[in-house]
Amino acid sequence: MKVFISSVRHGLEEERDCLPGLLLAIGHEPLRFEDFTAQSRPSREACLRGVKAADVYLLLLGQVYGDPLAETGLSPTHEEYNAARVRGIPCLTFRKQSVHLEPAQADFLREVEAYSTGVFWDSFSSAVDLQAKVVAALANLPTLDRSAGWVPLRTAVAVQWRHSWTAPRETYPFGSAAELELHAVPVEPIHLSARQLRDTSESMARQLRAHGLVPTSTAIEVGSDSTAAWALPARELTRGGWNEPRPEALLGVRLSASGQRSVWQQLPSDSMGSLLDPDDLPIRIASLLRLLGAISPLADTPWALGVGLHPSVTLSVGPIQSLGQRTRAQGLSVDGKPLYVDPDEAAGPGALDAGSQEIGAVLAKNLLNAFVRRR
Repeated sequence: MKVFISSVRHGLEEERDCLPGLLLAIGHEPLRFEDFTAQSRPSREACLRGVKAADVYLLLLGQVYGDPLAETGLSPTHEEYNAARVRGIPCLTFRKQSVHLEPAQADFLREVEAYSTGVFWDSFSSAVDLQAKVVAALANLPTLDRSAGWVPLRTAVAVQWRHSWTAPRETYPFGSAAELELHAVPVEPIHLSARQLRDTSESMARQLRAHGLVPTSTAIEVGSDSTAAWALPARELTRGGWNEPRPEALLGVRLSASGQRSVWQQLPSDSMGSLLDPDDLPIRIASLLRLLGAISPLADTPWALGVGLHPSVTLSVGPIQSLGQRTRAQGLSVDGKPLYVDPDEAAGPGALDAGSQEIGAVLAKNLLNAFVRRR
């Protein structure tokens, strides 16, 4: 396996230097920023590419947080951690004992501790102690519970679909992009105060950028009241030729006082509307599930998951690669009414984290089946 070693170097020099040889000795490939500095691309980009190439993310937390980057205000280690969570790969976290944390590092530690689902935790006192614990953690990876599982719903769970809190779109003209919406409702009762919602809204924009879903050049409106917190990226003007493919765009995220997490996204499209790609949709939904898990600390509760579509007149099933090359498309419905798939079972706590791929595949299949039946 490829194991990405993530930490600042200051204060953890001995630990960082002892791990590569150990990993090679037990049959794994170490990846770390020291190995990328000779590349032509910037080190920040190289490190994030290293996380994307890794099978396992290994985070070392010491005293120092690191210098924030101008693009995000986060340290390189913090950005690498976010990138690993976006990918849903196993995260092994080790905290150094008996060190006084910088305030920013203490905040980062609280964030990592809050997202306990799918994260292995331990502490270490020395480089030798760390080596033994890393070997044990890697050996036990197959036994870590990275699935979400399905559990029956004892009672029906009502999803607050987007139309219930926003004015419905009046028209979906020919060639407009369809919109995918995804909602996670906690099965166990949750009530969030206005203060908690306000605190969440202040971090939402950072999470959207950290997940690579909103460019740094795009403005994000954030806000909250007693009912919800939200973040709404500005809609970009469409550029290019009339039939050039238009990429997906995140339209918003929301956390309600009842604990429901919601995200909606504009699907890729061209002049003939959007496409549902059976190969792309599970990956897309899994990524959005992980985003829902990142906007606020996860509760240890099953989640009832609802998925829906606000179609354009011409929403079809087909490969995204065909966008801009099609000569015909078949619409979902001429009136453009939304399609909703209500939950009839719940997924385990890992659905919004390590089990997102498993759950995303099921939700994508349910949505595609409902689309075909309605068409």
